[in-house]
Amino acid sequence: MYKSSGEPTLLLLARMQLAKFAATRGWVIPLLTVHIDMAERWREANPESDLGYKHYLELDDAAKKLLDQVKARTNTGDSVIDLGCNVGRDLNELWNAGYRSLTGVEIGLAPVRAMREVFPEMAAGARIVNKSMDEAIREFRDAEFKLVYTHGSLISLNAGKQSVFDHMCRITQRWIITVENEWNPVLFPRDFSKVFTDRGMRQVYSEIIRKPGSRNQTVLRVFEKP
Repeated sequence: MYKSSGEPTLLLLARMQLAKFAATRGWVIPLLTVHIDMAERWREANPESDLGYKHYLELDDAAKKLLDQVKARTNTGDSVIDLGCNVGRDLNELWNAGYRSLTGVEIGLAPVRAMREVFPEMAAGARIVNKSMDEAIREFRDAEFKLVYTHGSLISLNAGKQSVFDHMCRITQRWIITVENEWNPVLFPRDFSKVFTDRGMRQVYSEIIRKPGSRNQTVLRVFEKP
């Protein structure tokens, strides 16, 4: 479904557009919006594989822009949660900036083990929940966090996991920030502006982030609870 140049074919792009339209609205369509069990792939990912934590040790441009938004909208004493924190590079950056009320949710087994060696101070001081996102998020209290953010994790959720977005709105006091590839041709891209504004959030900022030397691009979005 890819051309020899590495670009997606028209068929794959058409599939992406249909999947995006359906998943945004929570429509469960066999072989389109529910066929990949990404949760288990992330849970058991080999550190050396494409999903392995070794690919998520260094801050990239998207992570830096995300963290700039987090720091601009919170104080170091505020509670912040990272949904899909992997090995914890983003949380570690916040820890080094003085944040101490940090929570991370990560389904992967290897990243959480490695976190204690790679970022030991943060791993010891933050609350790290080693569960899937849709399991863990149900356990947090209403408005428990000043800010909820996620970096690249939401497009792994198939259309049957729409309740995660409801819970994100429930547990935040004020802010939700997402950085997602809304054009991913093989996972479950969504129009996250519609996802969260349909749930009563107000989008206050958006920016397309293009990776240098790559066709990949993501969207940074900031939502505020009225």
